[in-house]
Amino acid sequence: MTMKKIFALTIISILLYPLLLYAQWLRPGPEEDPRDRDRRVPSSYLYLDAFDPIFLIDKPTANTLTIITDTQRETYQQYFHVNMRVYSNGGMIAGIDIGLTRALMLGIAFGGQNLIGSGDVMWNEAPGVHLKFKVLRELPNGFSPALSIGYDSQGYGRFYEEDNRYQIKSPGFYIVASKNNILSRAPRRNLTAIEMGIHGGINFSNENGESRNDMNLFLGAHLVLERELAIIWEYDSAMNDKTEKRYGSGSGYMNLAVRWMFLDQFYLEFALKDINKNTLDDDGNNVKYSNRELKIVYRRRLTS
Repeated sequence: MTMKKIFALTIISILLYPLLLYAQWLRPGPEEDPRDRDRRVPSSYLYLDAFDPIFLIDKPTANTLTIITDTQRETYQQYFHVNMRVYSNGGMIAGIDIGLTRALMLGIAFGGQNLIGSGDVMWNEAPGVHLKFKVLRELPNGFSPALSIGYDSQGYGRFYEEDNRYQIKSPGFYIVASKNNILSRAPRRNLTAIEMGIHGGINFSNENGESRNDMNLFLGAHLVLERELAIIWEYDSAMNDKTEKRYGSGSGYMNLAVRWMFLDQFYLEFALKDINKNTLDDDGNNVKYSNRELKIVYRRRLTS
C-alpha cells in the first residue's frame, strides 16, 4: 500500500470515527452510586485537565494522556488524541497519541505539503514517532513540577531532502518539566475555572545540519480563561539552528495559539507561528508574515 493510500485512510478514519461514536455519546450511562461522588474529582476539574496540554504548539510538555479520577483510590483514566493539523503551502499532518499506562504515552503522525491545492504532493520522509515517559508526577498542593523524558521525530514545515531536516527541526530527545496548577482551580459561577501552567525543557534534535549536535532550549505557558477557552504561548530558542542562515536568523521562534474546546471530546486550535519573523526567505531576508495553522483534536477515554 502506497503512502498516499495510507494517509487517505488515516484522514477518513479521523473524520468518520467520531461520527460513528456519536450515538454512543447520547446514550444515558448507568446510575452512579452517590457514595462515589465525594471521592470523584469534580467534573469542572476534569474539564480543566483536558487543557493540560501534552504539547504546547510544536514542543512537548511533561503532561501525558492520563487523568486522576479518584483522589483517595488514586485511580486513573487513560485517553487518546486523534489530531489533524493544516499549515502553509497546503500542508497537513494527521496523528494519534495514546496513553498506554499511568506514565507512558505513544504517538505517531504523518503528512506532507501540497495536500490541499495544486501541485505535486511532497510527502514527509517518514512517519513521526513520539514516545514520552513521566518520571515524576506533579504534586497538586506543592511546588514540585511533573518531569518527563521522551523522543519526538516529527518536525514541522517543509522537509528538505538535501539537508535531511524539516524547516522547524523535530525535538528529538528531550527532558521537560511542567507545573500546571499555578492559579486557583476553583470554578466560579459553575462555569469558569482558571488555570495557568508553565513548561520548560531541553532537547537534542537528531536531524542533520551544521549544528545538529547543539543543545536547544524551549519554554511556554498555557492559561485557561474560561471553561472552554485557553491561550497557549511557546518559545523555541532554536539554538541548534543559528548557523544555518537558510532557515532562521537566530532569534528563535515565538508562537501563540488560542484553543477552544467546543465539546467535551473536541477542541480547535488556531496558531500564529513565528510571530517574531525569524524565518528567512529564499533571498536570505526575514519573512514579512507569520505562519497560520489550524488544528482539530478529538479526545476520548481509552477504556470505559
